[in-house]
Amino acid sequence: LNPSRLVARTSEVERIELAKSLTYALMPLEKEGIIYADLKPENILLCPKDGHLTLKLIDLESAFMKNDPPDRGYVIGTPDYYSPELYMYNREDEGVKGVSLTPASDVFSLALVFFELFTGRRYAEHLAPKCPCELSMEGVELPMPKEWPYELRNLMEDMLSYNPHRRPSLSRVLDVLSKADLGKKVHVSSLDPEIYLERHYD
Repeated sequence: LNPSRLVARTSEVERIELAKSLTYALMPLEKEGIIYADLKPENILLCPKDGHLTLKLIDLESAFMKNDPPDRGYVIGTPDYYSPELYMYNREDEGVKGVSLTPASDVFSLALVFFELFTGRRYAEHLAPKCPCELSMEGVELPMPKEWPYELRNLMEDMLSYNPHRRPSLSRVLDVLSKADLGKKVHVSSLDPEIYLERHYD
C-alpha cells in the first residue's frame, strides 16, 4: 500500500471504502484475541482479483496471542505505528505487563494507517523525532484535521486514545465509517479482504 499514490488516484469515498475493508480484515484477529503488532502500509497489499481489488494483510511474524506476548524487547515492528502500551512493553517498562496488551493496541496503529490513507502523508513525519505513541505517553492529544467530518475526526481521536479501554472496537470503527457523512457517494469496486500468514524461517 502506497498511500501517496493511492490518494492521487482515488476519491475520498473510495479511500473510506478501503479503510472499511481494512477494518473488516482485522476483525477475525480481534475476535480470536490476536495482536497483529506490526500494522503499517508496508504490510497491506492491494491485489487485483476477478475484476476487483483484494486487500491482503501479510507478514504476521510479530503477531501474538493475548496473554501470551513475546519476551520484552523482542517485538519486531515499526515504532512509528506502535501503540503506547506496546512501545512501553517492548522497551521493558516495568509498569506495563504483558497481560495489558490486547487487540486495542492494533486500533491505535489502525488510526495512523487511516491517516495515511486519507492524506497520503505519515502522521509521524509531523512529530519527529518522537513517535505518535511517545507523545501520547506524554499526555499530548493527537488531533485530526479540522476540515474532516466531525464523525471521522472524533473516531480517529478516540482510536488514538492513550487508554486502550477508551479505544473503540473494530465493529464500532466499521459502524462509524459506514455512517460518516462524506458527501456524495460514488460507486466503488468491492474489496475482498484476506489475511495471509507470511513467516520467515532460517
